[in-house]
Amino acid sequence: MIRLQQPWREAYPIIFAGNPGLRRECILIRMGNWFIIVEENMHYSDNRTWRVSEYQEAGPDRADAVALATRYAKEFKPRHPTFDNGREIFRLPDDCFLVLVQGATSQYHFRVSVAEKVSGR
Repeated sequence: MIRLQQPWREAYPIIFAGNPGLRRECILIRMGNWFIIVEENMHYSDNRTWRVSEYQEAGPDRADAVALATRYAKEFKPRHPTFDNGREIFRLPDDCFLVLVQGATSQYHFRVSVAEKVSGR
């Protein structure tokens, strides 16, 4: 999983009343609705299944989510192929990326999408 610094996660020092020497950090998380979703083939041979293999919260700003999706398209290590002998990246409408990865004997693909979460847990 690609990990980036989360700009929507900020730390603020808190001084407790009555004891100015006691300082703690309070983490304020501004929840974002934008996610990066990676879909790929999960098995070998004829038993291939197209599934979501990874998703990551990308913050409240769509532009940041698109930048993260671009990074995923360039750097994500799919399950197949084992050896990445080069990739072609295609940007599709609605900020999706189709990535073709050439392996030693065949070509595989995965898709990286920017999605806005509108409901759920």
